[in-house]
Amino acid sequence: MIGIILELSIIVTFAYTCTKLFIKSENIIERYYLGIVGSIGFIVMMAYLVDSNNLITRLGYSNNINTSNWFNFLSQLISTALGVCISVSIALYQIKKENDENIKRDKENLRIQNLPIIKYEITSRINPEHELVVDDFLVNTKYQSAESAKSYPLEIKIKNIGLNNIRKIKLELVGDCFDEKIELLGYDSLVPLEKETEEHVFKYLKLLANKDYDLTLKASYQDIMQNKYEQIVEIKYITTDIFIRNTPESKVEFKVEDEVLV
Repeated sequence: MIGIILELSIIVTFAYTCTKLFIKSENIIERYYLGIVGSIGFIVMMAYLVDSNNLITRLGYSNNINTSNWFNFLSQLISTALGVCISVSIALYQIKKENDENIKRDKENLRIQNLPIIKYEITSRINPEHELVVDDFLVNTKYQSAESAKSYPLEIKIKNIGLNNIRKIKLELVGDCFDEKIELLGYDSLVPLEKETEEHVFKYLKLLANKDYDLTLKASYQDIMQNKYEQIVEIKYITTDIFIRNTPESKVEFKVEDEVLV
């Protein structure tokens, strides 16, 4: 009797553990396997309990089934369960794969619908508002202390021509005339750019005349779904020794690279 109670305790503990894990799991495939393993384990342990303790004969229903019959029964049960398990696993895998592909395709379509598009305008025009306050807009360069260096204007305008708003725009400038990157926009505060609106940055660069400078403007931003993008603008800044209204003349050429999803 003690042996029967002990075996029943093990069976009950096993069934309780499988049930708790089944309820706790949120994964349909994990639940499926827990159900299969739990069911097979419960049947096998119950069959062993009945056979080892000769319970059918003790209860007076019939002669106990011999071990060979139990083995055949369990073999057929496990083979059937494994076959069902494999078939259902393949079906669940196909369903999950199709669902993942559909979700991925829907997200990509939504991303494309909200794709941020920025129009750049980079010039060396003089902004009348800043013409008399050069020091307030001066950017440090390698030629800051050179006596022959002059203050050349640089204006950068960005406009949102996409279908939706753009979030957290940052602009930075690097080049062979700088010792470190120059933070132009979005580092002191978050800068959004609503549809059909623009931001502009105006700076003076202390440079030498009659030289070509290679600059790189790096823009980073997010769409409304918080996808992150980066875009590079290669700039060639060409200085001269010609002065117009006390300001040295210069020329700007730039090329916008394709934006990259990061």
